This record gives sequence, C-alpha cells and structure tokens, in this order.
Amino acid sequence: MFGESGKRSVRSSPGPGQSPFGGGAARLGLHHRQMAPSSASGDASRPVAARDDAVPPSDAPASGGRGKPSILVADDNDNVVESLAMLLEITGYAVIKAYDGLQAVAAVEREQPDIVLLDIGMPGLDGHAACRRIRALPQGESLRIIALSGWSLESESDRRRSAESGFDCHLVKPVESAALFRLLGCC
Repeated sequence: MFGESGKRSVRSSPGPGQSPFGGGAARLGLHHRQMAPSSASGDASRPVAARDDAVPPSDAPASGGRGKPSILVADDNDNVVESLAMLLEITGYAVIKAYDGLQAVAAVEREQPDIVLLDIGMPGLDGHAACRRIRALPQGESLRIIALSGWSLESESDRRRSAESGFDCHLVKPVESAALFRLLGCC
C-alpha cells in the first residue's frame, strides 16, 4: 500500500502468496529465540525467507490467555504505522502505535506488548538504539522485536549490526502481509 517514501503504490494483481504490501522477511542469526528453522546449509547468520508452513495468524499462540499477541508498531512514517495497524487490527491483533524511537521505548514500558515491529531508519533515536533500550528493560529479553526497513540485509555488517542491536528478524518494506503473518505465527 505505502512504500518507504509514504507514497501510495498498488500492484494490480499480486501473485500467489503476495499482497499489495510487497516486501519479504529474513531471520537473523541471534542469541534470542529463533523464529524460523536454520537454512538448509545450517548457516543461521544468513537471512532466509520466513517459513511457508508457519502457523496462520488465526491459529497464532495465545499471549498469556489474552488471545492474539499485542503488537507495537513503531515507524516515523505515519502511513506505514496506520497501514500495518489496520492490517493487524482487522485480523484480531491489539495494536499499539508509536511514531519514533523514544515513543516506542516508552510504549513498551507502559503497554508491555508481546511483539514489537520497529523501523530502523527513524530520526533521533533510530531503531537500533531503540531496540537496545527495549532489550535493557525488565521485559525486554522476552519480546519478539522485528526490524522494519526499506533496506534489505545484503551485507554481513548489516546482519551483524541488527543482531547486535537485539532484533530477532527483519521485514523489508513495503511489508508483504503473508511474510508478516508467517513471522507472527512463529511468535
């Protein structure tokens, strides 16, 4: 629906397993809980596509008996926040919104979401710094934190930086709804 620049972009006919949200997902080789199995080569540091056999969103594990997990969406692009929030809300997730890194950290402290979708390229406190602050909170180690970025993780240094910041995996914007729901089904 909306790309990194905030401009509307729609595909006329998405292919199987695709949506107008575009993008894809990659798992990072991290010290946190793994969200997808290792790649066929066994190299956990190499990003791989989200599993095709992941639990569908309607069957996602309940969060503390409250139903579907609550999700914080943090991005400095209002269109990205609103688009993702709408997609998640219509599928039954409780959504918390933040529009910069400081708001994201405060929202985690205040609202205690189960999952955080966190943009990397925010002004001020960027996603890497926000992720490190969130991981330092008492509930920070148990959270799933998914990086949102308009850039893919093409270089080893990008993957290492995201892993060192504490991200569990990475979604490239525009976010493909199927990839998002595959990741959420693993949470």
